[in-house]
Amino acid sequence: MGQRGSKPSAGEETPKFLIYGKSGWIGGLVGDLLKEQGIPFEYGRSRLEDRRGIEADIRRVRDGACTFLVL
Repeated sequence: MGQRGSKPSAGEETPKFLIYGKSGWIGGLVGDLLKEQGIPFEYGRSRLEDRRGIEADIRRVRDGACTFLVL
């Protein structure tokens, strides 16, 4: 991605974020900011203590080409 907030140019992948902490202040704020920018993201379904759950989240979102993980 070029400049902050800019759309990817032709042939450039759009990043996708997997965010944990949806109900927390930071996780919710990050989700709101990404939504405002039109950047694709999903919230994790697992708790951070559940390693297998996190791995399952990554596999689930990977089909959508998850490129960033925000904890």
